[in-house]
Amino acid sequence: MKNAVENIKLVEGTIYSWAAKGFYLSTGYIIHIFLGRFLGLEDYGLFGTALATVSIFYMVLANGIPRAVSRYAAVNSSNVGDVFKAGLKYQLSICAVLTLTFLVCSGFIASTVLNDPSLIPYLRLLAISFIPIGLLRLYAGALLGVHEYFKAYILHGVESFLRLCLVIILVLMGWRVFGAFWAYVLAAVLPLVWVHRLYDFKNTQDKHTIDTRNLLAFSLPLLIFAGFSSLLLNVGTLLVKGLIGADRDVGLYVAASVFANAPFALFTSIRSVLMPALSHADGIKNEELVNERMAKGLRLMVFFLVPVIVLISLNAQTLLLTFYGNAFSGAGIVLKILVVGVGCLALGSAFCVLFDGKGKPWIGVYFLSVTFVISITGNLILIPKSGIIGAAIATLIAGLTLCLICGVYIFLRYGSCLPYLSISRSIFAGILSYAGGYYAMNESMQLIWILLLVCLIYMSTMIMLGELKRDEPLIQKLISFVHRHLSSKDSVE
Repeated sequence: MKNAVENIKLVEGTIYSWAAKGFYLSTGYIIHIFLGRFLGLEDYGLFGTALATVSIFYMVLANGIPRAVSRYAAVNSSNVGDVFKAGLKYQLSICAVLTLTFLVCSGFIASTVLNDPSLIPYLRLLAISFIPIGLLRLYAGALLGVHEYFKAYILHGVESFLRLCLVIILVLMGWRVFGAFWAYVLAAVLPLVWVHRLYDFKNTQDKHTIDTRNLLAFSLPLLIFAGFSSLLLNVGTLLVKGLIGADRDVGLYVAASVFANAPFALFTSIRSVLMPALSHADGIKNEELVNERMAKGLRLMVFFLVPVIVLISLNAQTLLLTFYGNAFSGAGIVLKILVVGVGCLALGSAFCVLFDGKGKPWIGVYFLSVTFVISITGNLILIPKSGIIGAAIATLIAGLTLCLICGVYIFLRYGSCLPYLSISRSIFAGILSYAGGYYAMNESMQLIWILLLVCLIYMSTMIMLGELKRDEPLIQKLISFVHRHLSSKDSVE
C-alpha cells in the first residue's frame, strides 16, 4: 500500500513538474519572441549570447546543492531543518563566489572568449541575479524532498510570470536589453521574499543525523553535471559568437535554440521528481522498487518526448516565420537538426538520474564530460565549415553519444531496469509519424491536419505495438489524480 501511494505521488509530481515547465517554456517563448521582434536581429543576438553565458551558472545553482538537499530531505525527512540549513550555508557560499568571480572576470569573458566587449555591462548586471536565483532553487529543492511538489512548482510559476511581465514593461519603457536583464534579476528577488516568509523547515525529532560533509560530497558531482549539461545546451551559441562573431548568426541560432531546447527543459524536469523517489527506494534497499520507478518515469517521459520532437522538427520553418518573422527564416534547417540533438541529450540526462538515485553521481559526470568533449570537438570542426548548421550537427552527435554510452553501461551494470523496448517502440512510432507528416507537408495540407495526422499515426502505431496496453495502471493513476483534485475543489466550493 505504501509503495502504491509513493507511485501515485511520483505521477503527481511528474504532472506538476511538466505543468510548471510548460508554463516556464510558454513565458520564455513569449519573452524571446517579443525581444526578437522588438530589439531586432543584432540586439537579440547580444541578449542571447549574454543569457547563454549566465545560464550555464543558473543550471549549476539549480542542480547542485538543491538536488542534494532534495535527496537528503527525502531520506531524512524528520531532519529536514538540518538538511536545509546545511544546504543554505553551502548555497550562499557558492552564490557569493560566483557573483564576485563573474563581476571580476566579465571583462575577460566578453573580450577574450566571446570577442565582444559590449557584453561586459550585461554580464555584470546578470551576476547580481546569482544569489536570489540560487536561494530560490534551494527552497524548491527542499520542498521537492518532502514531496511538496505543488508548492515547489508554484515557485517556478510565480517567477516565470513576474519575469514575463517585467521584461515587457521595462523594455517598452525604453531600457531595451538592460531592461530585459533587470527583469531577470527582479523576478527572482520578489518570490524569494515571499517563500522565505511562508516556509520554515523544522525537524520533527530532536535527533540530528545529517552529516553536512556527505551533503557537500554528494552535491559536488551534481554541480559539475549541471555545468556540463548547461554547456552542452549553450556551447553552440557561445562558439558561434566566438568563431563567427556576427550577431546576426548568433540571433538565428538563439531563435532556433529557444524552440529546440523545449524538450530538454520540459522533460528533464522529471529528474527532480525521480531522484528523491529513487533515493528513498535505494535508502530502504529495495532494488526492485528502484527499477520499477525508473522504468515508469522514463516510459512516461519518452512517450511524450518523441512526438514533441517530431512536431517541432516538422514545423521548424513555420514556427520561426510565425513567431519571429521573415528575418529569422534562415534558422529553419538548424532547428530541424538541433531539436533532435537536444532531445537525445534530454533522454541521456534522464538515464543518468539512476546514478544519482543510487548515490553514484560521478558516473553521470564522467559520461557527460565525454559527451562535452565530443561536442566541443564537433563544434570547433564544423562551425568554420558549415556555420550554425555545423553547430546543430555537433549537438546531434553529442546527444546520440550520450544516449548510447549511458544505455549500454546501465544494461551491462544494472540489467534491464531501463524500458528499452518501450523506448524502441516510441522511436519507431515517431519515425513513422514524421514520414507521414513530411508527406502531408509536400501535399500542401493545412497545418492543423498535419498535426492531427502526426498524432494519429503515432498513437495508432503505439496501440498496434501494444505499448498503450502496458500503461493501463499508469493511466488509472492519472485519472485518479485528476478526479481527486476536482473532487477536492468541489468540496471547497
